[in-house]
Amino acid sequence: MKFDWFLKKTEISHPVSDLTWDSRPLVVHVINNLGVGGAERFLVQLMHAQLARGWRVGVVTLVEPNPLTHDIYGSGILYRGCGRKRLNDPRLLFDLIGILQHLRPDVVHTHLFYADTFGAVAARLAGIRAILSTEHSTEGWALSRRRRLAMRWSARWVRQIVAVSDAVRERTAERLRVPVQQIDVVPNGIDLEPFAQATPLPRKDLGLEAGDFVLGCVGRMVESKGYATLLRALSRLGDLEAGTSQTRLRLLMVGEGPDRGALQAQAEESGIGPRVQWLGLRHDVARLLKTIDLFVMPSSYEGHSIALLEAMAAGRACLVSDLPEITETTAASAVRVPAGDEAAIAAALRALAEDPSRREALGAQAREVAGRFSIGTASESYLRLYARLLDDTASRSSSANRRRAAADSGPT
Repeated sequence: MKFDWFLKKTEISHPVSDLTWDSRPLVVHVINNLGVGGAERFLVQLMHAQLARGWRVGVVTLVEPNPLTHDIYGSGILYRGCGRKRLNDPRLLFDLIGILQHLRPDVVHTHLFYADTFGAVAARLAGIRAILSTEHSTEGWALSRRRRLAMRWSARWVRQIVAVSDAVRERTAERLRVPVQQIDVVPNGIDLEPFAQATPLPRKDLGLEAGDFVLGCVGRMVESKGYATLLRALSRLGDLEAGTSQTRLRLLMVGEGPDRGALQAQAEESGIGPRVQWLGLRHDVARLLKTIDLFVMPSSYEGHSIALLEAMAAGRACLVSDLPEITETTAASAVRVPAGDEAAIAAALRALAEDPSRREALGAQAREVAGRFSIGTASESYLRLYARLLDDTASRSSSANRRRAAADSGPT
């Protein structure tokens, strides 16, 4: 079945970027969109690393917006956007079949639920057999029966499932009803150097004083990040004792999301509005991390957080929720508190504000632990999996050809 009728339209509205036809293997990633989220930022770094290691690399997005495409333009990474308005638009299946039939990738690698669902099925219908899917989160909320069934159905079209942490692997095996041994683990990675080498921003440029105790959060403003709990913890605290003087407590919030307005209203209503700065999306996150005294991650669930890896690579002390998917990353290099416990967060903030030497030691330990999670290591792990899938696909094809040949040469 061919879907070439679709290509003329997409080539006009969503042209291919920097496509060079040659003999190198091609991996095409499929993702919901390239918004500014952890999975999306990881994918952009992964694609650059795979390109540097001799693969042709492409990415297909299902919907808008795609602000991170600015980070791949001119790099040699192929880009196609389906441009649909809704992630559950059934036409996405046909969009993807047409695009994949045209591009003929050696490997299709899908990320996030809708891209997993449509992407895996489309790849198989387009004649591609080397299909890999990465699970990026434990998805802490209860999934609907329809979503669980869709995940299980689409997983049957995938040759290899990968999880970004052991905790995600356990949850994925449970949701998909597959043996945990069938799921590989490839932790996320980042480019460590920019965060290690960054210099702090002048505090006065952010309206901060030199002696302020500055907290920082980086992430989407959604319920699962636990920011409402953090704000309630801050409302329990006034200025903090630091030696013989009072220290102002300040919080920098970096990121956007649907809950931003509600969180700002909560801060104002609880009387801590002047202590919180809402910085939105920033392109100087490495420098901001170097400016703060403590990185806080009060999430109710995670996967393998890119923001946390960046804070650790910057050598920041970290206060995190005591969740398996987080402690796998930090090991003993962070202070842990129960998720959702505002009293425990407040107590930990007070203790860390009063102990700069402990913060310094935690930051040094975090930087050392972060060294295990480079984007180069993650890229090499995925390329080995791709090679294994291609070898397996070739072996299956050869066996099928031999069986057909034997059948054709049998007695008539």
